[in-house]
Amino acid sequence: MSEVDQIFQDEIIQAIDTIRKNLDNTDYTLALISQLSEEIINYYNRFVISGRYIESNYAIPLKEVKQSIESLYSYIFGCPHEIEHSINSVREILEEANNALSVLHTRANSTDSGKSYLSEYSYFNKLGSNNIFAFGLSSYSLFIQNIKLAFFDHFLAVKTEQLEELSQINEELSSTNLAQTKYTSIVLDKCNYLLYKILFRLSKDENSYVYLYNNKDNEIDIETVKSRIVHFKPFLEVTESHYSDQANAQQSWINPVIAKKGRSIKQKLSHKENINVEEYHTLIKFSKDINHSKDEVKGIKNSFFDIEKGNTLTAKFDTKAFNINKNYIYNNLLSSSIDNKESLATVREILNEIVDLQNTTSIKNYFPFFKTSEYFNDTIEKYFSSLAITKYEKLEEIEAIIHDYRNIINQCYQTFKWCNDRNYTAFQLPFNECIKTTKVDGEDQAIFLSSSFVLPINYRDIDTQLSKLDRDYNRIKTQIALYKTVKQERTEIERIKTLLTSEVVEKDRKQIEILGIFAAIVLFSVSEVQLFSKVTSIAQAMMFSISFAYSLGIFIILLWLITRNYDVKISTVHWIVISLFVCITIILYITLVGWEILNRLL
Repeated sequence: MSEVDQIFQDEIIQAIDTIRKNLDNTDYTLALISQLSEEIINYYNRFVISGRYIESNYAIPLKEVKQSIESLYSYIFGCPHEIEHSINSVREILEEANNALSVLHTRANSTDSGKSYLSEYSYFNKLGSNNIFAFGLSSYSLFIQNIKLAFFDHFLAVKTEQLEELSQINEELSSTNLAQTKYTSIVLDKCNYLLYKILFRLSKDENSYVYLYNNKDNEIDIETVKSRIVHFKPFLEVTESHYSDQANAQQSWINPVIAKKGRSIKQKLSHKENINVEEYHTLIKFSKDINHSKDEVKGIKNSFFDIEKGNTLTAKFDTKAFNINKNYIYNNLLSSSIDNKESLATVREILNEIVDLQNTTSIKNYFPFFKTSEYFNDTIEKYFSSLAITKYEKLEEIEAIIHDYRNIINQCYQTFKWCNDRNYTAFQLPFNECIKTTKVDGEDQAIFLSSSFVLPINYRDIDTQLSKLDRDYNRIKTQIALYKTVKQERTEIERIKTLLTSEVVEKDRKQIEILGIFAAIVLFSVSEVQLFSKVTSIAQAMMFSISFAYSLGIFIILLWLITRNYDVKISTVHWIVISLFVCITIILYITLVGWEILNRLL
């Protein structure tokens, strides 16, 4: 137990001792119990504001307080009913408050409690509804709003129910009906800052928001809310410096604050100096968005992954933050790869590493799947606009990419649901960096803000973009199916065309060959008749006949080659036939010449 807790516990013991000594005076006893209940609830409010519920041993001082109150039961036997009723009221309030802090502690230290955000939002919304008590009402009403804001802080998102609820809380805290304590201004300031962060995300679409309170339409705008923030101004200043590039219309605009801080932090890291997690966030933005260097982002990833986590009272919360931030840095490495137009294989390799990291950390961040889906979509669109696709080339390659694209979109839907159900935040500072100090009645007061400077995610906007990606996929799938159908039809047409052409050519060729051979026979017969009328010897007739027959043979061979477009493979059989044709011709010629010479000699 801390020194502060021990002092407060001593004060409670002293107050209980005073009550015990004055039980015979009912009115005075009730006043003392009322005063004690106010002090206890103020302690609880301070407990939430400082973030003590995060600590692993948070319940010990609260248990001591509750036991101290319950110890009064041993002294009130025979006392008026009003005294017992007042003690019962305080005990019920503390029991409800302790249960609420237990739920908040569990959710704040866990990435996944197994419950959706909405189920526990409903739980916190019902606080105080079953408690009717005569005193401590204002302080406990403040506690209820305080713990609701703590819950929203851990699970802040751009959602209608949160914006409406925060606006309602803002009205309640500003109401004159609520007794003002020294912690009211801090709780109201926290509400304004959470409102500001949601409105900042919405400022691109709407400059103001209308909500219903006391049956009246009330308008809230970002500048009015911003002007009210005092205690949480250190967080506000970081938010504005980190995210001012999103409010600037020019995409090429360079954030001067990030540029200056980034260079300084990079120098510290190069000198092996320790940097905090907020500085890592700045350095990531500097390296990715300003320097556009994937290698720098990769170096930051390696440096961050080497950080040793201490075994402190906030170890669970810090481990959760560490795991969230590992995913955040890896996602930026993926974005750098995509921004540098690296291959799908490289991007897919990084995505696979992220999947392994998500399985290890039990964090199902939708962003890497969403970003990769967009890149796959753009790549496929470029394929469709290229000349290759019009020639029906690379269809199989594109089909494989589209199949992978579908798988990534499915993963994106699953992880988006996981994030949306839990109001997942993209970046989380460790506990000690979520603490700032402010002044309350001249004294230092620690204020804890889990969401720190980080803006919430607009899940409605992401859902719209995801639906568009799904529509793009269906359009691409239809388009590739059309290309496949056209390609198949073209292939079938070419096959039929080739088949028909082949049959026609074959028929024409046979007809030409038959006519050619017939013409050769007729020509040979007619020529032989004319030839025999002019020769003087049988040898001469035979010689002329062989010569003419040889010429007709060459004619038939040429005719055969022409009808096959000279596309004939000369085989061994062809060479044998040609050789026999030449040899027989030579032998006959020599024989006939010799016979002619012999006749002349005789």
